Amino acid sequence: MGISKKEMIHLLRQMGNRQESVEWFRQRNAELRETLRDISPASPQMGETFSGGRKGDSVGRKVARREDVETEIAINERAIERRLREFSDLARVMQESLTAEEREVLWLRHGERLRWEQVRMKVHASRSKCFRLEEAGLERLCKSWDKYIENKESEG
Repeated sequence: MGISKKEMIHLLRQMGNRQESVEWFRQRNAELRETLRDISPASPQMGETFSGGRKGDSVGRKVARREDVETEIAINERAIERRLREFSDLARVMQESLTAEEREVLWLRHGERLRWEQVRMKVHASRSKCFRLEEAGLERLCKSWDKYIENKESEG
């Protein structure tokens, strides 16, 4: 099927906001680490031991909760690593498959989210040339990215 131009633009914008795209995971992990400090499998406190007339296992519940939180932290860390690796891979594919002008136009327009007039001025080209560079660059980048993903999956 392959990646669409719209999806590629979305990926370029995420790459441009690299810090923001992983910040949610980092903030969530900070919250979870704070929660871990509050979950202490110490001896049960008064009122925790009995639940509905039955003896409860508050230490077991705390240990299980602690394991759940640690698992979520590990999942978030892997998500951050995957996202940063994907951005690195995309930068490499852009470098290998696009001309310098195409890379610059795509990055300025989508990575830095500049208006077309600003892109045109930075590239020192006409607006229509910038449009053509974007179109050709996106076309080539989508094909190269698809090929890269296909090779990556076949390598296992």
